[in-house]
Amino acid sequence: MQRNKALGQTFTDTSIVRFMLDEMAYCGKGKIIDSSCGNGAFLVE
Repeated sequence: MQRNKALGQTFTDTSIVRFMLDEMAYCGKGKIIDSSCGNGAFLVE
C-alpha cells in the first residue's frame, strides 16, 4: 500500500465498483470502457 501511495497509484475498491454497476443497472451484456484500467476491477466484476 505504501509503495502504491508513493507512486501515486489509486485503485477503486470492489465495493465501489459494485455500487456503480448496480446504479447503472449493468447486467453484463454491454461494454464498459475503463481507459485507465488499473487493476481491472470493472473488467473483473
